[in-house]
Amino acid sequence: MTQLFSRAKPYKGDETIQRTKEKVIDLTKSLTDRQRYLKSLVDQLSVEDLQAFFKSSYQYIFYLFFENFSQVESNITRALSKQNQLELEYVTNLLE
Repeated sequence: MTQLFSRAKPYKGDETIQRTKEKVIDLTKSLTDRQRYLKSLVDQLSVEDLQAFFKSSYQYIFYLFFENFSQVESNITRALSKQNQLELEYVTNLLE
């Protein structure tokens, strides 16, 4: 009876994790989908597995973050709000 109401996450098999890794790397997927898949990998994998994945796929992950940052930057600069511009300056200074 306790298993029925438990909140433990079901085990995701190696095949599912491998497919999710492939979806993160797939450049034909949209940025938001790839970001969502990366977040699910972060939630599912151990730190050691994540480090191995990030080391083997760093260029795809960097591209994903770069494109998302570029998109956010263009949205912020279009808004012409003083607060948005201050946030953008803060983020760019932080990245430098």
